[in-house]
Amino acid sequence: MYNTESMLTRDVPPSPVRLPLIPLKVRHESEAISIPVQPFHIHYPRASGRLVLIPKQQFEGAELRVPIYAVIERDEDGRFIASEPFFHMHGDADTTEEAVADLLYVLAAYRRSLAGRIERLTPHLAQQFAYLAGLITLK
Repeated sequence: MYNTESMLTRDVPPSPVRLPLIPLKVRHESEAISIPVQPFHIHYPRASGRLVLIPKQQFEGAELRVPIYAVIERDEDGRFIASEPFFHMHGDADTTEEAVADLLYVLAAYRRSLAGRIERLTPHLAQQFAYLAGLITLK
């Protein structure tokens, strides 16, 4: 189970936050392929909820190599939504801990899916893969 005591939380800022550039190239670990990726800045959306920092950790066949930010909100049914603000990927569950765990599972599963079609990625999908490959190591 995910430990929320290890997360740093704060309210989501009232205006978007500018984040650093994503790396320009990513190298697929099983093939000698470099994917050029255009640099881009991403802004956190204006949203309600809590901004949490998810620390490095191992989970279900993958490892989060660097801490990441997520926005935690509740939907109209009372479920918790953990949202990754860069490419708007989401996990949801009945508790904050489970929503964060679901988000990590979604990120790893999507990274695995993109890696399976590395040579056919559009520029946007290549950016997503570069981002996820920088965050998550698959085991």
